[in-house]
Amino acid sequence: MRLFIRDSLFPGTRKHSGDTMISTSEELPVVKRGFGPLRFIFWGVMICIVKIELNGFDIINDFVGMLMIWWGVAALARVPISNTYHRRMIFPAVIAGISMIGAFYSAVLCPLHFAKVPLPSPSATMFALLFIAAFVSFMAIIVFCCCMAEYCSVMSWERALASWRYSTRLIIFGVLIPFLVLAIPLFVLLTSVEFYPKKPQPITWEHQSIGDDWQYTALRNGEVIYSETVSRSPDGSYHFTYPKLDPTPDDGLTINFGEWFAPADTTFARALFIPILLVAVAVCWAVIHFLMSLSRMIRAANEV
Repeated sequence: MRLFIRDSLFPGTRKHSGDTMISTSEELPVVKRGFGPLRFIFWGVMICIVKIELNGFDIINDFVGMLMIWWGVAALARVPISNTYHRRMIFPAVIAGISMIGAFYSAVLCPLHFAKVPLPSPSATMFALLFIAAFVSFMAIIVFCCCMAEYCSVMSWERALASWRYSTRLIIFGVLIPFLVLAIPLFVLLTSVEFYPKKPQPITWEHQSIGDDWQYTALRNGEVIYSETVSRSPDGSYHFTYPKLDPTPDDGLTINFGEWFAPADTTFARALFIPILLVAVAVCWAVIHFLMSLSRMIRAANEV
């Protein structure tokens, strides 16, 4: 474990017995085989970042971006750098493939066929699976960065190598470790609040006379969600104020989760707000530097 961490942070600095280098910087086919996949990954990440929606459908579709990323990672896994490189690249290639399938379901099938079907409210099981998926994805990205650093080390692309080393440290210490620290309190918070759909079903009101009183009833999908009986006032009139039955995403501090949101006006939620914001900033910088590392590697390959 210690050796793996050291190799991850300083790839290309340790020789493994029995891990024979298959290629060298003089073999131009290696450069040609890696140039195209690197560009596919770069533009795939850009497509996944940019959101242009029309009637709920992402025109620059995430599935296309994930397909490009998967193809690029799978192609890079076949570049003959070393046996260790080949074994490690299988992991990000598999995770990219799974993510591509997930993107096809969420970005293509759901908007086209299930737009009118209400999604199930987020559950503890769903959150647990998402936390596990996020951790595995971070690990896959870290492994990919380490492999790209080894690639650059073999090709003697010093600037790109330094960039990938920095990206690896940034993701480990700026994203992965803070994510692990915040995982349990964030999970507790998400599973303790009540989620509401951003596009709730319409409410219909009914009122009926009950003796000298009037009863006001609110129904959604035929189910009673609110009922109040109003008595006659001394002046002989009835006074009833329609209550606000559903919160909105603009009500104070809220947690947004896809088609759902949850009011989180609690001290616990506010205490987590700043750490989560800092992690979000670190994630943004990690994505930007990841793209910079890809760009520097592409430039180095283009100059050969």
